[in-house]
Amino acid sequence: MKQIAILLDGTIKNDSRVIKTINTISSVHNVDLYYLNGNREDKALFNERVKLFPINYQKTLRTKIISHTKFYNEYMFLADKVLESKNDYDYVWANDLTCLKPAWKVKKTLDCKLVYDSHEIYTETINQFFPQYSKGIKKIIYSSIISYMRKKGIQTESKILKDVDYFITVGEGLKKYFMEKYAYEDEIYLVHNLPRIAKNITPVNLKKVLNLKDDTKLFIYQGTLNSGRGQLEMVKAFSLTDENTCLVFLGKGPLRPNLEKLVDELNIAKKVKFIDAVDSKDMLNYTSGADFGINLLEAFNLSKKMTVPNKLFEYIQTGLPTISSNTSELQKFYNKYKIGVLIENTPDNIAKTVNSIIQEDITEYKNCCKQAALEYNWENQEKTIMDIFKD
Repeated sequence: MKQIAILLDGTIKNDSRVIKTINTISSVHNVDLYYLNGNREDKALFNERVKLFPINYQKTLRTKIISHTKFYNEYMFLADKVLESKNDYDYVWANDLTCLKPAWKVKKTLDCKLVYDSHEIYTETINQFFPQYSKGIKKIIYSSIISYMRKKGIQTESKILKDVDYFITVGEGLKKYFMEKYAYEDEIYLVHNLPRIAKNITPVNLKKVLNLKDDTKLFIYQGTLNSGRGQLEMVKAFSLTDENTCLVFLGKGPLRPNLEKLVDELNIAKKVKFIDAVDSKDMLNYTSGADFGINLLEAFNLSKKMTVPNKLFEYIQTGLPTISSNTSELQKFYNKYKIGVLIENTPDNIAKTVNSIIQEDITEYKNCCKQAALEYNWENQEKTIMDIFKD
């Protein structure tokens, strides 16, 4: 039985990938999770082999400056907490680039193995933390900061990768990027961010919750409400769709006020609804209450362009035909299984596809979702994770 320290730069409650990873590992090994701002309910997510080490953390002016310059140093206190525990770990697991340097310090101090789970191309996501449409001097300043952060982040990642024992990422496109960017010759393991096989789903009657007619065709978008996911285009599209259609956003995020304002401006409150985020354990119950899924991406950085959002696979697990952005990574899945329609992200295209798909016989889509669900599930990812700890 191995002893594993896992580092996370946020809360755990809604981080489905990290929750699944810990539950997989702790089926055999002991796991200590070092993370931020925990609460009493977190323990219920895991079994008795998991110990939680929550750290209260609020950003200060100093840490805000660090997070917008040498961001890879912001969470070095995670390493200090691990070392203060005096536990003798066999492995330290870093979730994303923000946790890589702290994990590296733990590896160097304890002489344990380092697992790097890169959920995205973090250095490419940095522009998401700055205003997208700034002008003048602000645009110059933001562009300079983004360039600096990317340069320093790439240098740090490149340096530490030489000491990483196991490198994991979430998709073929990201794997190829890392291999080419860093001339990385060791194996990069693929662990897709997939849901578990859907069992014992109790569908939430979303149409009743939202006061919709039973014959309404309900489309769902679930996840964080922020830039880069085509959400404003979705709202505009539903001002053009048939009257018996409705879009529900399930989630929260910084873009929600903008979305609500646009809904009011377009006078479509009856066609676009909002539900706050729900616990990951309840997610598929809500998903299954819709008729169709929507999964759009705006390729305003390389990481977004190469990503395959886990919400697509949540839709698949609940049998929802899905409208998705036409990206090279998503084409691989849609070419293998006819699970929906790929489109370009314009309101007219979205509306046209919505109005078209609600008239189709969706039996084939739903059957293909069932087939795809047997392949694209977390259970099929677990062997890759567990093989790491056989040494």
